Amino acid sequence: SIVGTSTQNWLNYACIDATGTDQQIINYEQYGKQYHPDIVVLGFYLLDYSRNLIRFRYYAKPMFELDEDGLVLTNSPVPSPKALYDQYLSGEKKIGGWSYSYALAAFVEPIINHEKRDRAEGSTGRKILAALMQRFQRDVVAQGGKPIWLILPDRAIVENGRSKYQDISKFSEATAKNLGMPVINMDAVFRAFAKRSPDDPIWRAKDIGGHLSATGHKLVAEHLYRFIDKTGRLRAQ
Repeated sequence: SIVGTSTQNWLNYACIDATGTDQQIINYEQYGKQYHPDIVVLGFYLLDYSRNLIRFRYYAKPMFELDEDGLVLTNSPVPSPKALYDQYLSGEKKIGGWSYSYALAAFVEPIINHEKRDRAEGSTGRKILAALMQRFQRDVVAQGGKPIWLILPDRAIVENGRSKYQDISKFSEATAKNLGMPVINMDAVFRAFAKRSPDDPIWRAKDIGGHLSATGHKLVAEHLYRFIDKTGRLRAQ
């Protein structure tokens, strides 16, 4: 999610779950800029790394690709559910059909999934993430604001001490610092709290979504407030 602050008020204008970093930045560009925030915080949940590389997450979504000129937005605009339904109802679109090759799909799908899971140096995912971060930093600064990169670890890091996304956390932190963005990494905060209060879960149960619990949200909000307060921007109100 993205949270903007101004000297007049606090704004929470794009806290939308089940979105990737790409969609969050699009939200800021389309809606957040109108508030002219002094500070813009982008919360990067580590699993969003993979969401940036897909065109469908519960429903169709926009997706950025890279060419020689930089980021290119594809799959946009996304059709509304009703428009898509009408296309199938009219026969303009069809599900499957004799021309659809399940053998080809079975061959191609592992290749696509490997690209989405690839977290190695030089991977498409890292290049897309770095380009998105640069776009976010550039846009906020151009509007006279201060961008902040907030890293939200996955539960595996906190609960097991390790995660397949640890390298992505380090990569995004290094990239943010190279771009001149202050970084808030909730990893150590979450770990310390989990050790101190094991009976107060930071995440909700997986069968009800697995998102941050009220406790998890409170931890982030308190830590974020203290971090921003040090800038003096809150005291300027």
